[in-house]
Amino acid sequence: MALKAYRTEITWENLNNDFYKKFTKYLTERGLKVNTIGKQWKNINACIRQAELSLIVKVGVIPKFKVIQEKVDNIFLTEAELKQWEDLDLAHCKRLENVRDLFLVACFTGARYSDLHKYTPEAITTLQNGDVFHVKQQKTQQFVAVAVHPIVKEIHKKHGGLPKVLSDQKMNQYLKEIAYMIPSLRESFTKTCTQGGKNIVIEKPKYELVCTHTARRSFATNMLRRNIPVYLIKDATGHKTEADFWKYVKMENHDKGQQMLAYFEKIYG
Repeated sequence: MALKAYRTEITWENLNNDFYKKFTKYLTERGLKVNTIGKQWKNINACIRQAELSLIVKVGVIPKFKVIQEKVDNIFLTEAELKQWEDLDLAHCKRLENVRDLFLVACFTGARYSDLHKYTPEAITTLQNGDVFHVKQQKTQQFVAVAVHPIVKEIHKKHGGLPKVLSDQKMNQYLKEIAYMIPSLRESFTKTCTQGGKNIVIEKPKYELVCTHTARRSFATNMLRRNIPVYLIKDATGHKTEADFWKYVKMENHDKGQQMLAYFEKIYG
């Protein structure tokens, strides 16, 4: 945490609005992005709440600091692109084949990287009309029920379960290697964000932006494009609020227009 590098004595008593302004200014001058700064304050708020629960400080004495965030255009993979991932012949390289299959499991379950290893055949419950994963999420400590996609079933069958989940760093490294094999992911992608108090434009090939978190974003967006109700997708991903959920969804205006037309067709024939 950047607090360790902040050369000012911090006590419970001086966690106030003046500290908020000074520390935010310090983080901005260090060239951090808005969402990175917001994450720092989110962690500080969590520490304060834990201190209150532990009776170290009185509830309400320290203010809840504002967490600033901005929406950034991160990539997701369409179902057509995921089909290209699935069709890649990686039999010659087991490490890439395993990572590809794990990534597909995440893309069709919405699993966080920290929970991916839990989506095994043993976590499946068979219901009247199909199979469902029942998984307790590490981050939220809540249970989610996620329908088992046919592609995930095939991966279980292929590996007799799940391949070993590698470190996040290794997974991301290998995912970029796989993504490069898909021509459409070698195209340029442009996004803007605020860094060091300035608007900056970042332009990179799409394959360089693929990471484990892309799977979760792809799941949320693709399920919504399939007209699956938001509350079902949100329950599967484990988002507590719709506001948090919508940060993951990458819907273009024409996608929304197509969904509206689909409803018109149902209503008006």
